[in-house]
Amino acid sequence: MRIALLGSLQVNDGQTTLGPRDRVILQALASRPGTELSPETLAEALWAEHLPETWLKVVQGCIVRLGKALGPDSIQTSPSGYRLVVHQDEVDHLHFEHLLARARELLANGEPERALYVIGQALELWRGEPLVELVDWAPGRVESERLVELWRDAEDLHAEASLRAGRYQDVLGDALRMVAEQPTRERRWGLLALAQYQAGRQGDALQTLHRAKTTLVNELGLDPGPEVSELEQAILRQDPSLAAQTVLPPTSTQCPYLGLVGYDVDDAPAFFGRQTDISACLRRLDEDGVLAVLGPSGCGKSSLARAGVAAALERDGRRVRVFSPGHHPTDTGRHEPPGHRRAGGRPVRGGPRP
Repeated sequence: MRIALLGSLQVNDGQTTLGPRDRVILQALASRPGTELSPETLAEALWAEHLPETWLKVVQGCIVRLGKALGPDSIQTSPSGYRLVVHQDEVDHLHFEHLLARARELLANGEPERALYVIGQALELWRGEPLVELVDWAPGRVESERLVELWRDAEDLHAEASLRAGRYQDVLGDALRMVAEQPTRERRWGLLALAQYQAGRQGDALQTLHRAKTTLVNELGLDPGPEVSELEQAILRQDPSLAAQTVLPPTSTQCPYLGLVGYDVDDAPAFFGRQTDISACLRRLDEDGVLAVLGPSGCGKSSLARAGVAAALERDGRRVRVFSPGHHPTDTGRHEPPGHRRAGGRPVRGGPRP
């Protein structure tokens, strides 16, 4: 199951049909996953301050239908409210934020090509304005505005990664559009000017920075930050560090992907192509509380369990222990053997591997 909120709400399990009120309640719950919302709060999302006499029964009916559609354990009920319990990777805006953070990390580590790929995945999740059915609910509008701002950050990051990878021609057209859409967003002027400079258009780059200063003064009454002035000075002296061929990282002979080597929990960012299997495993684990992954030797069972299922549970904030039972599985389960994984830490090496 995947809940898509970045655009019109969709529940992609092939069989779920929701009414208009059900959709509003689901969006309200999904906008704050893991947080308990009271019936009164959910009623405000439906009717604002004008609650009908039957509001409580309507909210309860929506919760019952959502539980049937999404699964009996997808919504936890308490005397004070309701809480949506789903995996992070199953809600598009949470998955988007995870990918955005990962792309930032890759770019900071000097891997612009990989950052470009990851941020491309994040941008592909967007199909329109987020949380469109919560426009009349103040908390929903706040969350929508926050997500739109993150989307703009993602666009900026995509342009920056492209420039760092030497792909200035891919940036020029998008940067012009981005500046036109957000003329007071200072970073976009700098990205456009840098793309123009790398394309051999030094005069256009300087003119762009001059327009940036004029726009910020006229629109906001503010002088641009030091980044604009520093970039202008670097362009004027034709700083070699700005040239496209100098921003490319040195070529590495080491492949970043593990190939047929077993993937562990910390290798999850490089583990791909098994999302359908991961989703099926998580669904079975949610339904039955236990999961067995069977298959011939070498088919990738351990990688699926570790870099797929265990890593997904960690992203949900769950505590994960990974260990190999060896010859005495009963005894192994009573202790913390070599090879177990503490929350937030790398596996302790030294134990047997399957």
